[in-house]
Amino acid sequence: MNAKIPKLGGGDRFQPADFTIQRFAAKVPTGTSLDDVLHPEYFANHIDRMKPGMEITVLSDDNKLDVRLRVLTVTKTTASLRILDDYSKATETNGPGKLTMDDIKINHGGPHHNWRFVHGDKVIEHGFGSKADAEAAAAAYLKKANGEV
Repeated sequence: MNAKIPKLGGGDRFQPADFTIQRFAAKVPTGTSLDDVLHPEYFANHIDRMKPGMEITVLSDDNKLDVRLRVLTVTKTTASLRILDDYSKATETNGPGKLTMDDIKINHGGPHHNWRFVHGDKVIEHGFGSKADAEAAAAAYLKKANGEV
């Protein structure tokens, strides 16, 4: 079985991706939708810098829109794009949920730590004089971790 295996030709067929593909980043305002950036005229102000095959990473100011796009075609006024990755959907549906008090352990850590709270296997804060103080600090930690502060 000596089937001849085709091989990738030389020259410009194999080279560093940044040279061949070019990668750009577009920081868009909060509230910009995926439909907005996929519109053929959305990048009209930047057409002169675009070429087929390049990648554009689009990230909104609030980080809710987070996608990688491939430029398929470019004309004098428009560009057609294809979605490579849509991280914003993964974050909304499959991302980690919010932390709850069940994720935090409050216990007494002995004479050096006193009352403390632990997240996973990490001691977050220690040295509280009472369990109530540790619980209040843990609640503040949860709010901050969940982006509520």
